[in-house]
Parts: sequence; structure tokens; C-alpha cells
Amino acid sequence: MRFPIKGSVSGWNLDNLKAVRRVVVSVIGATVLLIGVALLVLPGPAFLVIPAGLAILATEYAWARRWLRKARQVATDVVSGRERSAPGDAFSSTDRGEDQKRAAECPEQETHEPR
Repeated sequence: MRFPIKGSVSGWNLDNLKAVRRVVVSVIGATVLLIGVALLVLPGPAFLVIPAGLAILATEYAWARRWLRKARQVATDVVSGRERSAPGDAFSSTDRGEDQKRAAECPEQETHEPR
């Protein structure tokens, strides 16, 4: 007995399967992420659904991995009780605390009034 599905799938190459997988992951991940964003204003666990959508998208996209890493860092900081000096620190690409180190090394400059 011959299976008709096996014959149609055998014509697909690996590149086609990767493209189909990427599309499926993109659709599912984007849907979960959009539901999470909607839950920011609707009642529901937005702060659980958004990282889940990012985790799905992170299987295929580097930008989603970066956002997920930043979201994990923010969540870790919130849980541990660490405070941030400015809201932009969570998404800054520079090393944290570098500005504070520089400020400690350089004494305050005296201000001179013009004569």
C-alpha cells in the first residue's frame, strides 16, 4: 500500500521545510506577543505572556533573543529589589555602573563665574 502524503513531502527539500518552520514560529510567536501586549491594558497576566511570545520568537530571531535577555534582566532586578537610576538603564547597551565609576574617579569641578 502506498501513502500519497509521503510522495508529496519527499519533493520538499530542507530549505523549504526551514522556511515553513520559520513562518509557523513567526505567526505563533507574534500572536502570543500581541496577546501579551493587549493584556497590558486588559485584565490578564501580560508579564508572563509577553516573555513567552519572545521565547517562541527567540528560536528563530536574534532580536527576540536580545529583547528576551533584557526582559529577564529587568525581571531579575525587580525580584531582587535592585533599583535603577534611570528608566533607560534597562535598555542601555553600555556597561552598567560605568558612569558612576567615572564620577567617583573625577573630583567635582569648581565652577568659575565670568568676571
